[in-house]
Amino acid sequence: MLPSPLCVVYSDRFKEHDTGRHPENAHRMDAIINLLQKSLPPESVLWKEPRHTAGEELAWIHEKSLIQSIKDLAETGGGSVDPDTVVSPASFEIACLSAGAGLAGVDAIFNREARRVFIVSRPPGHHAMPSVAMGFCLFNNIALAARYAQKQYGIERILILDWDIHHGNGTQAVFYEDPTVFFISTHQHPLYPGTGFPHETGKGQGKGFTRNLPFPPYTDPEIILEAVQETLDEVVPRFKPELLLISAGFDGHREDPLGNWRLEEKHYTALTDMARAQANRSCEGRVLSFLEGGYNLTALADSCLAHCQALFKK
Repeated sequence: MLPSPLCVVYSDRFKEHDTGRHPENAHRMDAIINLLQKSLPPESVLWKEPRHTAGEELAWIHEKSLIQSIKDLAETGGGSVDPDTVVSPASFEIACLSAGAGLAGVDAIFNREARRVFIVSRPPGHHAMPSVAMGFCLFNNIALAARYAQKQYGIERILILDWDIHHGNGTQAVFYEDPTVFFISTHQHPLYPGTGFPHETGKGQGKGFTRNLPFPPYTDPEIILEAVQETLDEVVPRFKPELLLISAGFDGHREDPLGNWRLEEKHYTALTDMARAQANRSCEGRVLSFLEGGYNLTALADSCLAHCQALFKK
């Protein structure tokens, strides 16, 4: 049986992470899933349930003190990790499910259930540091999936492309000294969290395996696309990744309330086309994409649909 062109990993349980009146809320899931189910050809999409990640798996990425602190906060009724990052009574369990969604996605690719995967989950992950939850993120979903692919399937080289408008500081921190994961981020600067300067290129054995492409507010989208294309064209032939992961934030959209870029659906199609083409050259087409930001519900859903339609292409 041939693999499906696209797998979407999702659970309605992601809506149980209750953030209250917050940009990152459960309505994001409804907006995305309703449009994808209505618009994508059902015979070509494998809908897959996530699985929980275990504590020992989270400990590959995060310090045990962080894992326990999120668990304790949830069990005692919830609260705030910081002014931006909310924990509700269900949040620890749902954050484990969100992290586990990436592992289910990795399994879908390497068990040949699907060629490409889109993880529609929350809480998002790319700001979560090894010892600190921040920026709406509790655990780093994409970093855990990368490490899982290495440990479970023997993948030696992974490329992570992060196009969320906010720098993926957590993902960068996890792999900053690791030459087996190449991290590329394009993001608005200045903007939260204030990291992601061009001089941040890695440390120790990881020196040269981080590439930051910051751009100011209102940058012409074509300049951003050109920089990403040039970077991929340089990095991929040299690094030869075996798996390409995307932190797919859609808060660079011109309608998004948390950023000041001017991207539209066509630009997310172009970014996805770039990633897919590079994966075809280096990774047997294997792409695993993770939802990160995006807070205008209409723009978010439309951008996710454009992203998935581009992932469908050969």
